Amino acid sequence: MAHAIKARKELSRFIEEYWFYSPSNPDAHILYPDGTFNIIIAKSAWRIGINAKYPPGIYFIPLIKQPFTIQSSEQIIGIRYKAFSLRNVMKNDY
Repeated sequence: MAHAIKARKELSRFIEEYWFYSPSNPDAHILYPDGTFNIIIAKSAWRIGINAKYPPGIYFIPLIKQPFTIQSSEQIIGIRYKAFSLRNVMKNDY
């Protein structure tokens, strides 16, 4: 399971948080379709979902339509990046 640190806007006001996946916890990290992009920094091979396996590197995960699980045998660093912001239409304040 991952833990997250809220961004203080030191790099960009669009960075929401930094998250860290640790393989010591048996649970996978789940990316939800929440309107954010994710940047993944992996030092070793990692998996997204059941079948897709990727080599070490830096990856840009675009907006997704369904939840995805991430697993690895090493730590993964992630950045949740909100590229744009839509008005909250649920408040009906337009």
